[in-house]
Amino acid sequence: MNKGEFMSIKTWGAALAFLMFISGMLFLYLRSKTGAPWAAQAFGMVLLVPTILMLAISDVLTKDMIAVLIGGIAGYIFGQQTRGN
Repeated sequence: MNKGEFMSIKTWGAALAFLMFISGMLFLYLRSKTGAPWAAQAFGMVLLVPTILMLAISDVLTKDMIAVLIGGIAGYIFGQQTRGN
């Protein structure tokens, strides 16, 4: 892969992260008008996922660090339990 292609992949990754951030913020803005209790958690996710994507694309994080961060996010999402009445 030559340098031009690699920069193109980084550009597309940055655009995807930006799109994820903007669409997530718009979604939260529209849904949080009802006073949803999950809005703060969703806001954190909207900030974390694109940030991890950008750091992974820019080679700031190693593969092990990326795996740990994604595993932590997945554990947080799937570890949420709803309690019945």
